[in-house]
Amino acid sequence: MCPAGDAIAVPLDFKRSVPYLFLAVFVTLALSFLYSFTHESAPRPADDPVDPRVPQYLRTVAAYCEAVHLETSNWPATWDELTRMLPEYLRQDPWGRPCRLEPFDESLGYGVLLCRGSDGRIGGRGTARDVAIRYGVAETEADIEQGVVDEESRIDR
Repeated sequence: MCPAGDAIAVPLDFKRSVPYLFLAVFVTLALSFLYSFTHESAPRPADDPVDPRVPQYLRTVAAYCEAVHLETSNWPATWDELTRMLPEYLRQDPWGRPCRLEPFDESLGYGVLLCRGSDGRIGGRGTARDVAIRYGVAETEADIEQGVVDEESRIDR
C-alpha cells in the first residue's frame, strides 16, 4: 500500500508499450472494417429478395393449370401443352424464357411450376434465384419463397 502523495512506480517498458497497444488495436479494427467490405457474407433471405413479378407470374400460370383441369379433367402434361392454352403474354417468364412444368402427380397431390430466374440457370441469388410453386393444391408463402424443387427434382432429368 502506498501512502497518500507517493507516486506509483511504473516500469519504463510499460510506458513505451501503451502507444503500441493502441496502435495494434487501431490497425486490427481498420483491417476488420476493410475485410467486411471486400469479402461477401452469406446471403440472408431478407437481403436476397426474389423479383416480385415471378411469384405473381407463377400464381397466374398455376391458375391456368387448374382451369385446364376443370375444363378437360386432365392436368397439363408438358409446358408445350399448357402454352397452347395460355395467352401470349404468359407463355414466357419475365425474362423471355419458358418455365418448366413438372406434371401433376396423383401420388404427391400436386405438380410444380419452376422459373429459373433472371440468369436462366439452376440456383442463383436475388433475381437470379429459382422460384417454384406447386399447383393443384393451395400453396403457401413458404413454397414460393423457398422453392419446392431441389437438385433431385424430376424436372431436370
